[in-house]
Formats: sequence, structure tokens, C-alpha cells
Amino acid sequence: MRHRIILTALSAVTLFAEEPLLVHRAQMGADLGKVVLSGDQLLFVDDTAPERSFAIARADVRSLYMTNNLLSLQLQTGSLQLTDPASAPVVTSWSGLPLNTADRMITPGLGVIEFNIRHDDDTGRLLVGDRGLTFEALSNANKSRGWSYAEVKEFKRDGDRQLRIKTYGGEEFKFRLTDQEMSNDVYNMIADRIVSARRP
Repeated sequence: MRHRIILTALSAVTLFAEEPLLVHRAQMGADLGKVVLSGDQLLFVDDTAPERSFAIARADVRSLYMTNNLLSLQLQTGSLQLTDPASAPVVTSWSGLPLNTADRMITPGLGVIEFNIRHDDDTGRLLVGDRGLTFEALSNANKSRGWSYAEVKEFKRDGDRQLRIKTYGGEEFKFRLTDQEMSNDVYNMIADRIVSARRP
């Protein structure tokens, strides 16, 4: 369960002062902050908006995966990314979960369909492969993301050039196609793959 808290970085240090303290730089969505581990609790201190700080139990971390050598923790409410590669082994060990290095990230190649897109202020490509979808951010590689079809809860077109992806982890991504529309054949193929991935 995620508990919201309002703390400054100083009060967070005070809270865990009796235990060895390691602070890890992190990002939750657009918010920058710090992660502190203590016992079976993870505290995210949000430097961008302190009122969005929260604490969760170790059992509430659903999965771990690596993107561009950075570790992301999949939570019920979204993805928390550690922005220092050196933090990955520490947090992986704390979580007790296997590190998912399966290719969420698709690379261009035979059988991969590519679309030029924008996501917020970032330009990039949406890659459609047989195992999942990848947003390859060209202006900022750290913002690249990949999803297996089993992770996608909802994939929708809003108009001719707007796409929206929602994940079971609670994340939502909106993209705008910049130079071509997505055909009905490709859209239906993606939808079919998402449905097939849900079947046992």
C-alpha cells in the first residue's frame, strides 16, 4: 500500500536516522526526488512537489526492469526510475525480486513497424514488434520506454494521429504521429497482440 507523506529531505533523514542511510536519486513521472530504503519500506521524497512524496512496503513493488542501464521499479501507481546506475544493484538486492532484462526495448529491423512521433517535447519513434511496443526517444535517450504486450492495459487512437498507451502499472503515455497515420490493419494487429498476451 502506498502512503502519501509530506516531508522535506531533512525530515526524511531524521525519520531514518537510527539506521544506515543510503539516498538514491530518482524520478517518478516528471518529478525528481530521492529514494531512501529502510527495512521493508521505500520512501520517495519528491523534490518537485513535496506533497506527492510517499512510502511503500517492499511487497508493493511489482517488478524491476532495466532501460538504458537505469533501474525502474514498477509500482501499482506507476514507474519509479533510479537515475544513477550505481543504485541498481543496491535496490535490486533490497527488493528480492528478479531483475527483468527481457527485451522490452525493440530495435529497428525486419518485421518492426516504425512511426515518427512526439511525446510531450520529445521527438522519437514508436516501434511495433512481435513482442511489444517501444518509444525510442531521439532527443533524450533516458526517456525511451518499452512495454511487452502483456503490460499494456489499453491502446487507443484519439483521432487520426493521436495515440494513448495505458499500462497495468497505472502509467499513461500520449503520442502524436508526425508524418503518417496508423492504418487500421496495424492498429488492429496491435490490439490483437495485446488480447493474445493476456490469455494464459
